[in-house]
Amino acid sequence: MRKLCKATKKDGTPCNAPAQTGSDYCFTHDPEKAEEAKEARLAGSEAARLKRLQDAQAEDSKPIGMFKVNYRLNNLKDIKRFMSDAANAYVQGRITADQSKTIAYLCKILLECIKDGDVEVALKELEDRIASAAHSMQR
Repeated sequence: MRKLCKATKKDGTPCNAPAQTGSDYCFTHDPEKAEEAKEARLAGSEAARLKRLQDAQAEDSKPIGMFKVNYRLNNLKDIKRFMSDAANAYVQGRITADQSKTIAYLCKILLECIKDGDVEVALKELEDRIASAAHSMQR
């Protein structure tokens, strides 16, 4: 039976990893290999990050099933219907959380653009009324 590492983990519990041959510590806790262990952890973290990135890219490259319908997002009513469909697609598992977040973000930007456009139209109408009233007063 192999002996276990005599180190204590950060949470205060004993390390249950097998000790290295000729040592009282596992690779992670061996004071003589602290730098190597740190580099191994960093390499492992980077490999895991790259794997998550590849998985996300592969998932994002899949077509979103809900887009079989041709959506036109020109006004508040269109965007509300689209967001409702997207929420249902997420709940039903037809789109991922990342896809639903992207849809929500893009719809938020669209709503801001529509709102800004409405404000510009209203401002232009008000400016025209003021100019017309001022012109009428000058006569």
